[in-house]
Amino acid sequence: MNVTTDGTGNALFALTNNSGNYAGQYFTATATSVGGDTSEFGADMPATNQPVPSSQFTGPLVWRTNGFVLTLMFATNFTYLLQATTNLGANPVVWTDLTNYVATNSSLVFTDRTAANYRARFYRTVSP
Repeated sequence: MNVTTDGTGNALFALTNNSGNYAGQYFTATATSVGGDTSEFGADMPATNQPVPSSQFTGPLVWRTNGFVLTLMFATNFTYLLQATTNLGANPVVWTDLTNYVATNSSLVFTDRTAANYRARFYRTVSP
């Protein structure tokens, strides 16, 4: 797959393979300059045929007087951290852990009661 980086050289991408068994092989990402020079973009990643943690915010993010209410969908049997920040422009961005969640169900409705005094809040999930 090809992706284009932003002005600082960063790009986001993901690969989901539904067509073959690549277990035991490695995936490599390379960066190619406009002039054709190529270098390794990151460490080689081993291919696996195992479920991986994944999460997705679903439905609207609703602000109420008691905080933000959000709904998430998860791959089950993984541990996730739900984190929040109010400033994506900070360097580095400071993320605050809101909850440590073991996904035994695929859906979670969460109320961020610590955000009652915020009108804007940014969220992410990570699986340690």
